[in-house]
Amino acid sequence: MELDDYSLYGDLSDEELIQLTIERSLAEEHFESSHQPPPPPPPDVPTAPSPSPSLAQDDITEIESMIHRGDKEALLVFVKEHPDSSRAINGEGWTSLHEAAYFGQLGCLKILIEMFPDMVNRCSPRNQTALLLAAYRGHPCCVEYLLDHGANPNMANKERESPLFKACERGSERMVELLLRSGASVNHLNDQGATAFQEATRHDHLKICEMLLRAGANLCTTNLYGVQPIFTAAQSGSVNVLNFLLSKDVNVNKQARDGATPLYEACKNGYIAAVETLLSHHADANVPTKSGLLPLHAATRKSHVQIVSMLLPLTRKDGVASSGLSPLHLAAEQNRDDLLELLIGAGYDVNSQLSQDRCQLYEDRRTTALYFSVDNNNLEACEMLLEAGADPNLDFFNPLLMAIRKGAVELVALLLRYGANVNAQISTHRLSFPSAIQLGMDYIPLLKLLLDHGCHARGCFHCDYGSKTHPHFDPLWQRQELRYRTPSPTAHCVQFCEALSCYSTCTPGPIISLLLDYVGHVKLCSRLLELLDGCCDETLIRSKAVPPRPLMQLCRLRIREILGAEQLNSLDTLPIPPRLQRFLWYRVEYPSESNMASVSASDSWSFEDYSSYSQLSDDQLLQLAIERSLTDNPSLPANQSQPGTQSSAPTGQPGRPSTGPNRANPPTSQNRDHNAHYSSHNPPVEKPPDPKSFDGTISHFVTGQGQRMMAYRRTDGVLVHVCPEPEEEDGPLFTAIRRGDVRQLRTLVSQQHSLMSSRPGWMAVHDAAWYGQEGCLNILLTAEPGMINKRTGAEQTALHLAVSSVHVGCARLLLERGADPELMNKDRETPLYKACETENAEMVALLLNHGVSVNTHCIQGWTALQEAVSRNDVEICEMLVKAGARLTPSNVYGISPLFTAAQSGNVATLRFLLKHGADVDSQAADGATALYEATKNGHQDIVELLLSQKADANKANKRGLLALHTAAQRGDSTLVSMLIPATSTARVRRCGISPLHLAAEHNMDDVLELLIRADFDVNAQLSLENSKMYEDRRTTALYFSVANNNVEAVRMLLEAGADPNLDIFNPLLVATRLGCIQTVTMLIRHGAHVNAYLPTHPTTFPATVLFAMKYLTMLKFILDNGCDALACFSCTHGSGPHPPLKLNRFQRDELRYTESSMSDSADNHSVQFCEMVSIPSMCQWAGPIIDVLLNYVGQVRLCSRLQEHLDSFPDWHAIKDKATAPRPLMQLCRLEVRRLVGAQRLKRLGSLPLPGSLLRFLQHQEGCTDFY
Repeated sequence: MELDDYSLYGDLSDEELIQLTIERSLAEEHFESSHQPPPPPPPDVPTAPSPSPSLAQDDITEIESMIHRGDKEALLVFVKEHPDSSRAINGEGWTSLHEAAYFGQLGCLKILIEMFPDMVNRCSPRNQTALLLAAYRGHPCCVEYLLDHGANPNMANKERESPLFKACERGSERMVELLLRSGASVNHLNDQGATAFQEATRHDHLKICEMLLRAGANLCTTNLYGVQPIFTAAQSGSVNVLNFLLSKDVNVNKQARDGATPLYEACKNGYIAAVETLLSHHADANVPTKSGLLPLHAATRKSHVQIVSMLLPLTRKDGVASSGLSPLHLAAEQNRDDLLELLIGAGYDVNSQLSQDRCQLYEDRRTTALYFSVDNNNLEACEMLLEAGADPNLDFFNPLLMAIRKGAVELVALLLRYGANVNAQISTHRLSFPSAIQLGMDYIPLLKLLLDHGCHARGCFHCDYGSKTHPHFDPLWQRQELRYRTPSPTAHCVQFCEALSCYSTCTPGPIISLLLDYVGHVKLCSRLLELLDGCCDETLIRSKAVPPRPLMQLCRLRIREILGAEQLNSLDTLPIPPRLQRFLWYRVEYPSESNMASVSASDSWSFEDYSSYSQLSDDQLLQLAIERSLTDNPSLPANQSQPGTQSSAPTGQPGRPSTGPNRANPPTSQNRDHNAHYSSHNPPVEKPPDPKSFDGTISHFVTGQGQRMMAYRRTDGVLVHVCPEPEEEDGPLFTAIRRGDVRQLRTLVSQQHSLMSSRPGWMAVHDAAWYGQEGCLNILLTAEPGMINKRTGAEQTALHLAVSSVHVGCARLLLERGADPELMNKDRETPLYKACETENAEMVALLLNHGVSVNTHCIQGWTALQEAVSRNDVEICEMLVKAGARLTPSNVYGISPLFTAAQSGNVATLRFLLKHGADVDSQAADGATALYEATKNGHQDIVELLLSQKADANKANKRGLLALHTAAQRGDSTLVSMLIPATSTARVRRCGISPLHLAAEHNMDDVLELLIRADFDVNAQLSLENSKMYEDRRTTALYFSVANNNVEAVRMLLEAGADPNLDIFNPLLVATRLGCIQTVTMLIRHGAHVNAYLPTHPTTFPATVLFAMKYLTMLKFILDNGCDALACFSCTHGSGPHPPLKLNRFQRDELRYTESSMSDSADNHSVQFCEMVSIPSMCQWAGPIIDVLLNYVGQVRLCSRLQEHLDSFPDWHAIKDKATAPRPLMQLCRLEVRRLVGAQRLKRLGSLPLPGSLLRFLQHQEGCTDFY
């Protein structure tokens, strides 16, 4: 379309402008731009009349109607009666001859030529002749007749396109032959400098190209862009023409004005056959474009794997290096692991860095392929690059920091394993502690991983203010920010206490507690103490910082310091005992915030008071720590135990159950050469020095576990050996018991004065019961009946031990001799409970026959019945119920036996309990029912059984969730199908959360479809308390699906009637921010508010523009659909000076709800478009953004700041001129038509009964712009 000067039409009214626009669009319908794909050629015979292109049938004149119908007789009569009317032009400047040629009505054409031969070369306002229209529409018969009657074959339209050009576009060999025979100029240039030969090349019409060449066509004609026919053939994949041109010795490496070669263009567009053809004719794969890119770059960027494989052997690596961009960068950026593997295998440098001008295109100044892969969270790609030798410490911002920011634990571990600097700093943000701690402080497992690998924790406790009052601290940046801000770091050095108070979203207690485990003596500053106020474990955490620190803690720190961060990363490869490795790795389970009290060292390490060793040197402390680690060396002989410990299992009974006296610590069997005593000890790993002959000092100390130890030192103070104090050896009494030697035991018993005394609390009667020596047990009880109910250190009686080790005979003997079956161990477990634990029905029956209580609760509140149910032992359950066991006891968590059966998936015991009347709807302390728990654990058979027993699916837990909710969250479509008929939709509405929300949140599309079919409300909104759990205060299932970029789920919800405008932050803004054009299209088509604003961040222009500014195609799309572009040019400062930018609080991609932001939004300064486009991350895109916006506004005046941006680059001067008044007429007409159509109808413009040309005109498609 021509964009005329509006001043020529200044006197026209709005209605006249609109009429003129529509008429011009209709003219374009008659003559479409050559940029559109050609329609299929019609047959050579006259075609049937096409519908009139006019908007209304009333606009068609009588003679036009005759021509459209092909009514030759009526036309002949009309022409004879009204010769003047037959020569008249219509509103578009067309004569009746133009109409006949356009619609291919040969009969009508002949009548008109015979009557008016002088009209044959009459032109329309766009210089269109009847011949050109017939050629464009593909009517060879009409073309032939016109040429035979004097039509000029070289008359071109306003675009300087001749009939021959249009015939080549159409691909009609007959028309081309007719035109050439009639003298058509074969090398005529259109206004783009293209010839008919280039047009035939573009459409791969080989025969036409041969005809044109015979007629004298120039094979090397260059258009305005420096493009020759060979370039056009490669660009469009015209292989036939390409082979033809190469056979004519055309320059295969001819470059366009931007430096691109035919090979580059074929690689870019993925035409494999064209690439093969060019390479076979020795096309140079090392010719760069003006931007320095090679064909390999283009193929990699477009992910054409086969083409990359062809180019790799032909591309010189020095040429790639000089481009400032490696194909590895492009493959990594686009997550193409197959290409990455190809390039690495070809030997491309994995440490190549982006050039300075290219890295400045990214906010974080990234330079390596590894950084791209880390940013994409692509673990496999990172592993490939690192294994190939990628250096993880080359980028401006260390890739490790990016991985930490994303919370990618596996990726962090991988980078650390390959030498990433765990103490790397963000150079633009001054910190007194490692940046890794700042970025990872809210994720305790990740923070521990960093500290384990040598991250310096001590800097976190260095504070300039100490115990003094700290001044107020305002955040200088976003905590997760990795953006190049200024060449030099900020002046203020942020301390850990400041960062923890401003940047952390977690309770500070666990963070401080963890850091204290990695430092020696430190003092908490006043701010950290304030942060600890109110923490549930405040006292414990504070006590960890009070000196002196435990000895082993200081030893560990010293060893880690000596090893260094690099060796810590490869600790598992060092020749160090496993126990020492575990010690150095802090193999301690760190609890959640609610259970900080359980943070402790490994159970096998005792953290004694350091004051006991204050006289030891660092070397002595190290030696002591290493020796202690060796006491758990797994390489010891199988018949030896570790020093200072006691085995939890006797070796004499390999087949005994695992539930043996693990709390009683029974003694181990000893080498038979040793003398036996009442209590046994474990032999040391290496023999200690003889205390009587040792030349030095011997000191005694007690570990934190109460074990007595001895330390041997030379006279110069050097530590020689540390071992447990020697204990008395087991006597012959225990040896006889373990052998079952009744005769020797009877002899020994008659000689012993007491059978009760034993240092570890383990008596002879316990030994006999544990090993099942019934004869020995009888002798011992006869000799001293009072031992029968004596307890071990774990408060176990002989009956407990006999039951636990499943010795029915011993248990029967003990019961007959008067053992008390009601006595409990330290966990309040009775012998009956232990019998149920071992699943021994005979033992249970024995105990029940002796009147044991069946409803006793252990320390966790469990009864014997619950233990039997958890083991799914129906036989024992029957015995217990017959003995009076209650079916509804609950433990400390309110869990009943029925709940336990459902939770464990034990169908047999569940049926038994239901048969005996257990309450199917009983609830635990958290409100969960058995049905809910079975659903949560995916037990389909349990759910089916419970539903058959009328379990209530509408009972909610204390969080308000039903069984259907947890099934939807799991994505179990089978369970959802079972629960839907049993669940009340009214009850779901009262929950404040719909199963649709959970299915959408977890991308469970199958479940989502089931729920939609079941008529669950797709517009259900989260309750206020549930919505507050999300920073963006989302409320609808649609928002979840949009945020997950789940196009299929969005489609289902919208088709089911989901309203896209219910959330505080419009889902359209989320989709725009994610750059998902499919989601945006669907949302707009279903009525999403295209001019949505951010309620928490007031702007003077739509927020959709804010989020689409970096995606120009997206920006154009939302503008096409009615987004208000005019608001972007409204500036309160106009042409005057603008104040400095104050956008520190405003993040372009932020969708976060805060109470303060909502309450103060009305008072806050509304950000203007000129301010937003001036931030560092956007200013480089200012020109293209303004250029697109100007296409959607009329007369506007650019403010001084926008003009400054456009003046900053010479290439943007044309954009500035574009805003200069007056704007073109057609632009203003288009805007007025769009205004009258309205935003709602613009969204479904394609469905309106409008001509295609008018649709393209209204959608700014008459001249497509490629933003690539």
